[in-house]
Amino acid sequence: NKQCFNDGYHIGHHLKPHMHWTDMPGDFVKNIDKYAENKALVFEGVDYNQIWAMLMFKRYHSLADHLVNINGMYRSREDAITLMKVRTRKF
Repeated sequence: NKQCFNDGYHIGHHLKPHMHWTDMPGDFVKNIDKYAENKALVFEGVDYNQIWAMLMFKRYHSLADHLVNINGMYRSREDAITLMKVRTRKF
């Protein structure tokens, strides 16, 4: 993240457009409960290109391997996969 201006905390830019990129990790930790309440999809150990490819090929199980279960918000891996499928379905 530090090598790319904390791009991994990109949602913080949308929530607070004027926040400096160095403040994003602290803001994320400060608001971790809100992310959990909204069942935020947070991944670690994977970059945007890999996430895109897994989504395009519907590799939800592979994505689940990188999903951070904040505050235990997902009861199971299958619950997390179901949520990913719901959020990526055509509308």
